[in-house]
Amino acid sequence: MHKDTPNLTSLQYLKLGNLTNTTTIQENTFQNNTTLTTITLPSNLIYIGANAFDGCANLVNVYYDGTIEDWCNVNIDSNPMEYAENFQLLDNNVLQEVTQIVIPESISKIGNNQFFGFSNVTKISLPNTIESIGSYAFNGCSYLNDIIIPNSVITIGDNAFNGCDNLQSIYCHATTPPKLGSNTIPTTINNIFVPNTYVEEYKTQWSSLAGKIVGYDFE
Repeated sequence: MHKDTPNLTSLQYLKLGNLTNTTTIQENTFQNNTTLTTITLPSNLIYIGANAFDGCANLVNVYYDGTIEDWCNVNIDSNPMEYAENFQLLDNNVLQEVTQIVIPESISKIGNNQFFGFSNVTKISLPNTIESIGSYAFNGCSYLNDIIIPNSVITIGDNAFNGCDNLQSIYCHATTPPKLGSNTIPTTINNIFVPNTYVEEYKTQWSSLAGKIVGYDFE
């Protein structure tokens, strides 16, 4: 890292655009930095390494100088929102807290950890272009009450919705049950609505959740 880069273990506020390497955050970069409370991430960020924010117990605000579409293209091994409380987008220097996530049709997959810890999000809209939802993709979205899984989804990874403590209903439009990883859906969920004519197939494929599966007319 550049010789003028500040001591990363004692920072309180950091705008990554001030550093020399703004496209990647390497593994362990901010590990155990208990003074860091606010960080601004640039729109050209493409990778956040493992344990990059591990132990940042006092991180509160993550400001992102990009769009939700940009964020969906970041490869994330460690999401700062595991610790932070607020994720805000910078739009013409105006901060807007993200409480609803609308994924654009240009996106075909939700990566691992993509929205891990976005606890203030109450609504997530997925387009019919999404084919896969990665492991821990929406883990910890604790205010999320329900979600629609479009027909295009083929796989949903480990713990994708685990930690969504208030998730009551999933509306899965897929006529072929998506392949589930481990602990994908919280056991506290009330109902999983699936197409009427595919209920038995879902109950077979998602056997551990069979008691929650209900037929639904999506027409």
